[in-house]
Amino acid sequence: MDDVEELLQSLESMSPEEREEELERFKSQCIYPICPTYNDCAREKGELLFCIIGESEKCIT
Repeated sequence: MDDVEELLQSLESMSPEEREEELERFKSQCIYPICPTYNDCAREKGELLFCIIGESEKCIT
């Protein structure tokens, strides 16, 4: 099991409130804004952590 799988499993075991707190903490540490695929659309929509919480809605393919 890799780190992402472990993280996803730990998030699943949390209450919704705990999960949201943890995701907010991860967002504050997110390096996506410096990633070449992070574009203006994603920035405007505040899309971060799409690799953990699911696909980008429309901005990043």
